[in-house]
Amino acid sequence: DRPSVWHKEILWALSRDVPVIGASSMGALRAAELDAYGMLGWGKIYAAYASGELGDDDEVAVVHGPAEMGHMALSDAMVDIRDAVTTARAGGVVTGAEAEAIISNAKARHFKERSLLESVRAVLSMSRAANPSDAIGWFGMERPGLKAIDASDVFSRLDELVMLARDSARRA
Repeated sequence: DRPSVWHKEILWALSRDVPVIGASSMGALRAAELDAYGMLGWGKIYAAYASGELGDDDEVAVVHGPAEMGHMALSDAMVDIRDAVTTARAGGVVTGAEAEAIISNAKARHFKERSLLESVRAVLSMSRAANPSDAIGWFGMERPGLKAIDASDVFSRLDELVMLARDSARRA
């Protein structure tokens, strides 16, 4: 229920020689939009936006719970769904057709209602009417999503990235 950071806010910071790094979520999207102005993008999600592989804002959007819940994500980001389904397909957990159907099912849902498990259940209950539980169990295992991995990476390299962001802003 809160707007994301505006382009003008980032441009203002950059004009004041503040290094700005975007990764993981809306930061990755904003970095892809503003890297020509000196914003530094980082991570796989940024690379996907910068290359044009991703273009929609809803790829990273999630709905969050209130502060009392620690702002916990209550929906799944499309980039995390794509990553999990790609991993499952590579591991033989789902077929290529099932993977495409799961991604299509998730993409068709509004970001506030996106759930990896709901899309998996919807698709596999039709394609594997006999016993979809093994695959559903695989998707239900706790693992970090791509957004979390990109965020962790940027924080682990923060000193280095601040220097890169300063250089990037000077060149812009």
